[in-house]
Amino acid sequence: MTDNLKMSLSISRVHCNIEGDYVSIEVKDENACVKLLRLKMSMENFAQAITGLHSTECVGEVSGLDKVGKKHENRDFSFELPEGTKFRDKTAAAKAVMEACPKGWTPDISFSSQNSFYSADGKEWARTIIRRWVEIEE
Repeated sequence: MTDNLKMSLSISRVHCNIEGDYVSIEVKDENACVKLLRLKMSMENFAQAITGLHSTECVGEVSGLDKVGKKHENRDFSFELPEGTKFRDKTAAAKAVMEACPKGWTPDISFSSQNSFYSADGKEWARTIIRRWVEIEE
């Protein structure tokens, strides 16, 4: 178990025409930059919870537990696209970055930035962000 983590809590009201309004509660590990817990509860259940009801129903999602207590690092990463790759071909770029990415890093394969693709030295290139989570040194 990890103690004394720098965490943040976010509570917000979400307006939804389909399901009705609800409250969203998120818990984030600030060093890891990971949302660990997302809860969704009705407005009525939230009101009961904050006014002292011992146990209140909600639905939740837990993620990123393998990153808890670690430090998030990221950096820009540029790589050459294989010859013949069509400019802005996200599928080919995703395959190429998975092969070129340094071990231990995870690339963002969305390539949604305006500057994700470019030409230099007569070749086609792509850039993205790569991430990793490392142990925090005391």
